[in-house]
Amino acid sequence: MTTVINIGQCFRQRRALTGGQALLVIVIVLMSACSTTPQTPLPPTQLAENINIRNWSIQGKIGLKDGKEAHSAYLNWLQCEDDYDIRVTGPFGQGAAHLFGNDKLASLKTADSRMSYAQNAERLLSRQLGWSFPVTELLYWLRGIPSPMINYDIENQLTSFQQSDWQLSFPRLKTVDNYQLPTKIVASKDPLKITLIIRQWQLQPDCSKL
Repeated sequence: MTTVINIGQCFRQRRALTGGQALLVIVIVLMSACSTTPQTPLPPTQLAENINIRNWSIQGKIGLKDGKEAHSAYLNWLQCEDDYDIRVTGPFGQGAAHLFGNDKLASLKTADSRMSYAQNAERLLSRQLGWSFPVTELLYWLRGIPSPMINYDIENQLTSFQQSDWQLSFPRLKTVDNYQLPTKIVASKDPLKITLIIRQWQLQPDCSKL
């Protein structure tokens, strides 16, 4: 039997998420952002050329905070065009999850070896969590750019913008293969705050692993 977690209601009533529920939020959000097909051109900004990045491997840590509760997980993400392999583990190796698939099928394997499938990540997110999140935009935000398919307000051409009622900031950047890429991403929409720390970017990953 599938348990649906209404995250919005949890936040409004300030009910704490368990560690397992928080990890599930993190991994499904990540799975939602796995199609790299470019859309319409972005306006000229210092990071606009990042839309051309189609393959990568990142290692880092992602945190989820709802005002009172805070949860975090370690992240390893391999992306090759529309194919992806994402592994997320909680502190001390607890609550591991493995996400893999492409733009036609999203698959999730949890620490107890349970499998979940969906035609796309939006359906999986709704079925597992009963929660709405800007899934389409997340893949662009990872590269430091707004989604070109939805209106946005650029506050600083390099470090911040607003989109879908979320405030995005990129306080740390580094040069990787002539691209300026974020090593810290903060996405906030009261009362939720998501922080991604990227310790390693690789733009020529080993795609034979997929």
